[in-house]
Amino acid sequence: MSRKRIAAATLAFVALFGLAPQPGAAQESHQASWFAGIASGWYFPTKKWTSSYTLGGGGSFLVGYAKNDRWAAQLDANMWLCSGNGIDSWDIKVIPEVTHAFGGGAVAPFALTGVGVEYQRLYPAKTAIVAAVVPLGAGVQWRMNGGGRFFIEGIYYIASDRLAAHDFPLLAGFRVPF
Repeated sequence: MSRKRIAAATLAFVALFGLAPQPGAAQESHQASWFAGIASGWYFPTKKWTSSYTLGGGGSFLVGYAKNDRWAAQLDANMWLCSGNGIDSWDIKVIPEVTHAFGGGAVAPFALTGVGVEYQRLYPAKTAIVAAVVPLGAGVQWRMNGGGRFFIEGIYYIASDRLAAHDFPLLAGFRVPF
């Protein structure tokens, strides 16, 4: 099975799992608030340059504003590394995003999208590429005490073919209000 099919199947699984009805999920009103968060996980390359890597790692920092239980705007700054055979690919993305949760219960699926910029640095070639990037993501979030959220998400990035590597990260993280 190709990496693109694995990425698509993973994203579909996360979306379908999250769309299952949640019996007895409590409805709770949510007041608008700022939040910060962090996430980490695995980076599955869907296009890579010559190296032995098949999996990478990294993480994301989030800061945003939740209008209510369903809508939020966030700035996602993330960095990923894939390395193998002395060849490295460092990806840094900064993306303003909009998220929408489908339901306001204790467990809710969500989708996200935005438009941002990706900086990719390749070693030992010492080349750098900057390109626009559009994330298409889906996941499931769980309400924590105090208004925070724990989430699992998968994101497919639409990016320029000029980039030497493309990716599909699968992340777990949390965000807390402040």
